[in-house]
Amino acid sequence: MFSIISLSLCAGFLGHALVKGSAGGEVLKGRSVARVENRSEYAGSFLGSAETYLFENGDRKLVKVFYRFRAEKDILPEAFLNYAVLHTFHVQRDASCDESLEHLAYGLGVNAEGKAEDHHFVLKMAKGAPKVTINPDVLPCYVLTPKGLDFRDPESRK
Repeated sequence: MFSIISLSLCAGFLGHALVKGSAGGEVLKGRSVARVENRSEYAGSFLGSAETYLFENGDRKLVKVFYRFRAEKDILPEAFLNYAVLHTFHVQRDASCDESLEHLAYGLGVNAEGKAEDHHFVLKMAKGAPKVTINPDVLPCYVLTPKGLDFRDPESRK
């Protein structure tokens, strides 16, 4: 278990990057860059729903955040898409959902004439987010649940 002192040292050294948490997960600090629209996992089922976000950690590196939830009340509000807000989450690393930025940014969509397009830009950018250069780099994936939203950074208690 990390003490407040060791967490402070890690957070200070790594900026807003990932640090080990006490429950086998990790703490992710950073900013929301975009939400991926038009993904099939948005459709709810008895297993729940999910949303995919592009997130910038403290090292200014992009990561994929896969947010899983069951109840409609747990859908993240539009206000979450604000780059100016620094977030702290408790997440789990899941290499099985790693995905390229290019694959996240483009998908099946509908153009202005209502025709299906296979290569349609599907990122809804966060307010104030910097421009993202789309490339084939694979982004590490972190799974977030509503429980992880309740995580409180010991540094924020001061």
